[in-house]
Amino acid sequence: VRRRAERVARLPTDYCEPLQLVRYQPGEWYKEHHDYYHGWKEPQAQSAAKKAYEEWRSMVESCVDAPDGFREDPGDHDLDWKAARFFIEKHESAALVRVMEQPWLDWVQSNLERHSTGLASALFESHPNPSALLSLFFTLWTRLSGPQCASAATKARVILAPGATGGEGAPPRPPIEPNRHTTLFVYLADDFTGGETVFPRAAGAAGSKQLVVRDGAVHVDDPADRGGMRECARGLRVVPIKGAAALFYHRKGGTGAKDEASIHGGCPPTTGVKYGLNAFMWNVKSDEGYRKWRHIMNN
Repeated sequence: VRRRAERVARLPTDYCEPLQLVRYQPGEWYKEHHDYYHGWKEPQAQSAAKKAYEEWRSMVESCVDAPDGFREDPGDHDLDWKAARFFIEKHESAALVRVMEQPWLDWVQSNLERHSTGLASALFESHPNPSALLSLFFTLWTRLSGPQCASAATKARVILAPGATGGEGAPPRPPIEPNRHTTLFVYLADDFTGGETVFPRAAGAAGSKQLVVRDGAVHVDDPADRGGMRECARGLRVVPIKGAAALFYHRKGGTGAKDEASIHGGCPPTTGVKYGLNAFMWNVKSDEGYRKWRHIMNN
């Protein structure tokens, strides 16, 4: 089954992890979720970014031509707070959100308001893509500083992992994150009612209707009523057929961005018992990817 799943998903051998058997009785469901792991940190990038920021920090403390307003601070905050404020206030918001992501931006803004110490150090040490983020910071600093302070960013930039920045002024290239790439959910039975796979954030039907995949075709139907699982009434529902499967990808082609339309859930059966198989497939060999994640989670 694993080899067939890999062929269907057009992936190499050994990219599918061991299969998971699932069983749902009436009243049991799995709320909407992604299948991939969260919170990846590239170990080498983390180390390089930390050293690069510390190098920049040590040189900036004594340079005299910092960007206008950088050292102005009636609250007497530390250099890390000033660096975080500078980064947030001076950068183009679209580029910053694209690399930092909105939850991290909200976290920084919240801690600026709380006058937190060590803020920029914590950001560049903890963010999952610190090299790309620090590259944006150095580019902004170089553009707005005088020659002496700009040289701090120039010298610190070379410490970053090779290839992490894409070169001076180039769009940052994030490291490849090993993760689940594709899911194939196989239906082992259909002698039950309900129990659909639902994609609540996928494009649905107009008005109060819902898109339903049933008997190999897409239909427009009334929203499903599955008790306490309200997301079963949104987006797209897939009705199980014994021996068939639902295949979906978690990242968008080309950009590799997370595809929110792949968020899904298992609706509860209304009668009978639902059986299925999860075939989770990676963008690397599954045992290699899981081994790297286990290292991240244990440290």
